[in-house]
Amino acid sequence: MKTSYIKQLSAVFCCGSLRRKQVSGDDCSGRCCEQILESNRNFAEAFKQRITQTDGFTYSFDELSEVGKVMSDDGKLRIFSWNYRLSDGSYGYNSYMLYKPKKQKDALLSELATEAAFKPADNKTYTGKNWYGSLYYKAIKQKDGYILLGFSQYSDLSKVKVIEPLQFRNDKAVFGDKIFKPYTNNKTTARVVFEYNSIADMNLSYDSEHKRFIFDHLSPEEASLKGIYQYYGPDFSVDQLTLKKKLWTLTESIDIRNNF
Repeated sequence: MKTSYIKQLSAVFCCGSLRRKQVSGDDCSGRCCEQILESNRNFAEAFKQRITQTDGFTYSFDELSEVGKVMSDDGKLRIFSWNYRLSDGSYGYNSYMLYKPKKQKDALLSELATEAAFKPADNKTYTGKNWYGSLYYKAIKQKDGYILLGFSQYSDLSKVKVIEPLQFRNDKAVFGDKIFKPYTNNKTTARVVFEYNSIADMNLSYDSEHKRFIFDHLSPEEASLKGIYQYYGPDFSVDQLTLKKKLWTLTESIDIRNNF
């Protein structure tokens, strides 16, 4: 089983580039995409069988370097996620979430997949049926669930990072909760979405000591490009979200030099 799913995962990342050398034009795009998608579906099914075995919550899976593996800070949620680029320039994402609120019970499995990732709206609720696609790299326990930090790319022009609330309702993963005030106009949102240039890097992290989210402030290259997020990038200032009256509220241009 281990050798099988490793080979299937390798096919997801390798077959596209190999096939592009062998065929050309529109035929290449269609044939390459379908081969990558089929390889990914095969891997996802084999990996699902593997993680639902008794050691799926604790086994390291170090042999799968392309798969992200994150454990929540309370040790009750484990997230696996990976992505792939299709030859037409779009991106697909998969994620499995194992949630084990009580030691004596089996872990609850939530399966997430999209073959056409997109930028999530900041005011919508998402489930496994309409998930936007993300690689989650941090899971912070909250009173009513978790807050996740995630990264995604849905085109070659820009990247996206999110601060994402997660709850489990009726044994299903549900994303989004209006607990954020991330703008200066005091608008309340269900998540925080950052979009910026694909060659830029943006820091988004959680400071557990001071209980706040810290992130680079994003600005356009020129004032005339405001609202065209593929031209945004860090401007060397830092913002934060802190909890005020049950809402994560924005403070701009903070000084973090003495905190790290």
